[in-house]
Amino acid sequence: MTFSFQWLATLVDLKDLTPTDIAKALNGAGIEVESVAPLVTATKITTGYVTTCERLAGSDHLSKVQVDTGAHGMRTIVCGAPNIAKGQKVMVALPGAILPEITIKETTIQGVPSQGMICALDELGVNAKFLRSDQVDGIEVLDANTPIGRDQILDDLGLTDVIITLKVLANRPDLWSLEGIAYEVAALVNRPLISIKMTEIVGEQTVPFTIDVQTDKTKQFSIKVLQGIVPTVTPQWLQHRLITSGIRPISFLVDIANYVMLLTGQPLHMYDLKTLPEPKLTLIDTFQNPFVALDEKTYAIQTGDITITSGQHVMCLAGVMGAASCAVTSTTQDVAIEAAMFDPTTIRKTSSRLNLISDASIRFAKGLDMSDYARVLTLTTQLIQSLTQVKTIGKTITISRFHIDPIVISYQTDQINRMLGTTFSGEKIQKALTRFHLQVRSTSQGFEALPPRHRPDLRHPADLAEEVIRLYGFTDLSDTPMPVKVQAGGLSGDQISVRSIKRYLSGQGLDEVLTYTLIEQKLLNEFSFLLKKDPLKLLNPLSEDRQFVRTSILGSLVQTVEYNLARQVADGQIFEIAQVSYPFGRHIELAMVLFGQTYPRGLIRPEPLTFYHGKGLVEGILTLLAIEPNRYQWQPYTLEPNQLHPGRSAGLYIQQQLIAVVGEISPLAKHRFDLAKTPMVVTQINLTALLAIKTGSIKMQTIPRFPIVERDLALYVQQSVSYQQLVKTIRLAGKKLVYDVQLFDLYSGGQVPSGLVSLGLRIQLLDEEKTLEDATIQQVVQAIKTALITDHKVILRS
Repeated sequence: MTFSFQWLATLVDLKDLTPTDIAKALNGAGIEVESVAPLVTATKITTGYVTTCERLAGSDHLSKVQVDTGAHGMRTIVCGAPNIAKGQKVMVALPGAILPEITIKETTIQGVPSQGMICALDELGVNAKFLRSDQVDGIEVLDANTPIGRDQILDDLGLTDVIITLKVLANRPDLWSLEGIAYEVAALVNRPLISIKMTEIVGEQTVPFTIDVQTDKTKQFSIKVLQGIVPTVTPQWLQHRLITSGIRPISFLVDIANYVMLLTGQPLHMYDLKTLPEPKLTLIDTFQNPFVALDEKTYAIQTGDITITSGQHVMCLAGVMGAASCAVTSTTQDVAIEAAMFDPTTIRKTSSRLNLISDASIRFAKGLDMSDYARVLTLTTQLIQSLTQVKTIGKTITISRFHIDPIVISYQTDQINRMLGTTFSGEKIQKALTRFHLQVRSTSQGFEALPPRHRPDLRHPADLAEEVIRLYGFTDLSDTPMPVKVQAGGLSGDQISVRSIKRYLSGQGLDEVLTYTLIEQKLLNEFSFLLKKDPLKLLNPLSEDRQFVRTSILGSLVQTVEYNLARQVADGQIFEIAQVSYPFGRHIELAMVLFGQTYPRGLIRPEPLTFYHGKGLVEGILTLLAIEPNRYQWQPYTLEPNQLHPGRSAGLYIQQQLIAVVGEISPLAKHRFDLAKTPMVVTQINLTALLAIKTGSIKMQTIPRFPIVERDLALYVQQSVSYQQLVKTIRLAGKKLVYDVQLFDLYSGGQVPSGLVSLGLRIQLLDEEKTLEDATIQQVVQAIKTALITDHKVILRS
């Protein structure tokens, strides 16, 4: 929020106070002042009267001007402004004047002496973005009544003003108006407010104009019609107040609306009555057609946006911007002035979706107090009346649907002191709150404070404590530490597990990567094996490549591999752990991609990365998390043949839930992602589900005291029987004596019967209490053979 010190001084008695004093008071009260800067930086400026103006011989733009500067004498000045003319009152920088970019000296231009410079506002330091094009291109022409030789002209025009810029936080919407700032400053410096003089408007008439509110998102809507306004120009004092507040003057009525908005915080909108299809405005939130706004751009309105229509045409996107078709101009004579209260959330969503931010939408979205619409419309009307003639003033037409419930905050003196660590008396606390315009009254149980309407942030005793210390400052705080409950911090169990997994994978040679959470549409259906969820889509994405929130990390990692392969990085192993989100849910996912070759013996015998490398990493993670092999099962995964090779993919199931998928990428997917023929294995793990599995502590296992006995079995097994099924059967048959089962041979084809596969299994037997005897060994082996034959129809080879 930017405001003028001189304008503020019309609302608060700031005698003997400087802008720096105000900035220090605001900063000390927790309101950040971003800058304090003069509007212009110019010296030795006076006024003059142009007595003659002649084109300089041999020049197409320079003029020889005679200027009467009163006590400073008659001066000859060479001027290049296109709008210089005889009879004008102008500002003259005398020799020795210091301007922002130049120091004025007497000089000679094309043989003609020049004894000063006739000034434009931007040459004095006024930002050109706040000036009209003619003001930027030419010199500033003063009012005809301006005295000649007036050295205080910058003061007269308000150009010696100082601009103060605040960084307003979301909890202080009242500071988006000059009146709100005046309330704050008056309290901080303990100076009285200067009330704005207003009188009752006489001669108001009933005019043929109606309003109809058909949406519950509008709490109040008011219109005041003025007819027969004599067009005029905005006075310079009002223009300068707009400029010092960061708003460019446009035309008389628009400038009035902006001035009142800056002063009171109530945005106004003005409709040219002659351009409305009918003398009626209807508010709805079901309009869906595009409309052309004041900035000449077309915006798509959708259901939920509040629109103000007339004759089925949109006249204004409520709270954001009006339509170009009914905009007031410098020639407008009949106008309907709107003051309303719209739902802040709706205005914020509409403004954000359309990326259409205006001074009005900022204030509506902040939730300013706009219940004082009657005073605002009266102030606007009287301001217009004071600057021009108005033939007819209509009575205010209002539809109001809000009820003001006064906020009452109960507190006790010791309660405030406990929060602050102070020993303030009840009287001192009450004095502070009263300074901030709260009404305080005593009760049988303490005190009650009634915040003013312009302070919606005051709702609880803690807010009152903040006001007290903001006024008195932190010097009154005791240096005794306040009692605070201290709780030791630390990582959660899941966080510890995730860090352990990262360390494990890094130790296995994988590199951790970070990829974008937002992805393009083509990645949505790629490599999402565990959860099929509709994605979240941004309403206003920065680009087409970043418009969806990913539901799987794996697609982003494959894209990363594609990028590296295109730059001759042929081998690598990467992983990422991140949160994936979707409507009404989220979970942590681990994704890995292994591509190219691995080099267990250096460059002598490189090996292509296969499904088993990925499967081994997953089982390593399971071991790390103390999940025993008998708690999980691997099953073939054939649901995504366009993405994973159906014969080289598997799903990991725990408690009948699919936890992870490991597989080699199919040739079709390689073609889609331009991955050539590079071997590639992908892994996707639902870490949230995996970490939720209850496990016991990892137990120590002693070194066997007695010898381990090994026996080998050669079997023909049906191809439909999995290795895990065989191991389970062997352990059940051998009971506690089976120490381990290892697969040492696998063969199919050749002399193996059709539909069967030849396996070589090594069974290790151990009794932890004694040495195994031959009879026991033979008994266990026979039980295992019998179980394999019975359960899986195996054929024992001799």
